[in-house]
Parts: sequence; structure tokens; C-alpha cells
Amino acid sequence: MFQSGGQGRGVEAAHFGRDHTVESVRWCIEMPNEQDKAVLRFLFTKYKMARPLLAPPEIPPERLAILRKGFADTMQDADFRADAAKAGLDINPVSGEEIAKLVAGLNATPAAVVARTRMLLGQPAR
Repeated sequence: MFQSGGQGRGVEAAHFGRDHTVESVRWCIEMPNEQDKAVLRFLFTKYKMARPLLAPPEIPPERLAILRKGFADTMQDADFRADAAKAGLDINPVSGEEIAKLVAGLNATPAAVVARTRMLLGQPAR
């Protein structure tokens, strides 16, 4: 929301974590109700992951390590970054290890949080 004169006024923002570039904004993840925080974490995890690259669960650990290293190296490659900048793309990679933690967190979400999320989104209970 903006006030006259183009001055921004922080209200609330939906975001997985705190963004210190906009200190005046109250982030909804900072809500005082723990149950609602859990719902928001559950909902926002997909935005933290964006577009994950996945491999089958039975992939040998050494092959997974090679793929993760290749991804990490590509994300740091100067030519790749220059091409992304030319295309107007933001590059904010999330490591395979972090993706695994996020997925594990989603899988461990309590049924009550999933049910509350479905209710708030107007989806039928399962």
C-alpha cells in the first residue's frame, strides 16, 4: 500500500522469512498465534523451494553428490550468472540438502496443521 507522495507504508507481507531490506513491514510469519505460524510455514515452504530438481529416491549417494556439486558449480558460474542477468532472471539457489530438509519438514507437518490449512483455503477435509 502506498500513501500520497509515493511513500510506502508497511502493512503485512507474506514471506517465508524476514527480509531486512523492508524493516517497516510486519511479516505474517511473525504472527503471535503458533498454530497460524505453522499453517503459514506449511504454505510458504513451496516458495522457498521454487522449482526444485528431483532425483529418484534410490539414486546412489555418490551420484547424488555429483549432481548436487554440478548444480552448485553452475549456480556460481560467471557465464551462467551473466546470461541470467541478461534475461532478467534472479538466481537464488537453494541447496539439495536444504530442499531435503524442507521436504522432510513438509512430510512431518502435523495432521491438525494440514487440516486447518485445508479449511482456511476452503478445501474439503480428507
